[in-house]
Amino acid sequence: RAFVDYYGFARAKIAVGQDMRLSSPELAKNFIRGAQEQGADILDLGQASSPMVHYAIDRDRLVGGAVISASHAAKEINGIKLITRNTTPVNLETGLAE
Repeated sequence: RAFVDYYGFARAKIAVGQDMRLSSPELAKNFIRGAQEQGADILDLGQASSPMVHYAIDRDRLVGGAVISASHAAKEINGIKLITRNTTPVNLETGLAE
């Protein structure tokens, strides 16, 4: 919800992908539900790598997206990579602290 609200993505479409961790489907489902409740439309890519999500955002001219993944962390750890306009990763310089 905060991602959609902070970046003004209500009434916009975002892509969501997930890695193969066992916890990813449940995290993706809940991320999607929160984003939809906040007003976003979702392109659910299912299992997809970060580059695939970036490609979908660029190809479909979406406003952003998310990848449920902890990259190279241990399989017991999971997280989320947030992506905003022009496939810019969300980090401390682009709004993560807020």
